[in-house]
Amino acid sequence: MFPPPEKIVVVTRKTALEELIQRHNSREQARFYVEARGATFAGYEAEHDSYERALETLRLALAKALPASVRLQWIERDFLPQFVFGERDGRGFEGVAALDCYGRRARDAGFWRRRCFAR
Repeated sequence: MFPPPEKIVVVTRKTALEELIQRHNSREQARFYVEARGATFAGYEAEHDSYERALETLRLALAKALPASVRLQWIERDFLPQFVFGERDGRGFEGVAALDCYGRRARDAGFWRRRCFAR
């Protein structure tokens, strides 16, 4: 059995909409860029909203399920190379040890992606 983690580290990533806004400096400019190329902006907005809802669901589930002694830290994927993990930190997302909402190791790294990010 694994010892309980001291901290759960959740790695998030920017949505395609957030990347477009970062690249074009505003939502309106991003919309213009997408629509000028014949695509629809609604898909970017829907994907972003779905991702934000999934993160909120995850936040609530972790807050409810984790004991008070376990800290929760959110980090954006861009900052991951500079982040220093503790020896007993629980890590989750893409190939790193994923934990379920009870702090147990999930069977595979796609656990949260399938459960929370399904459309």
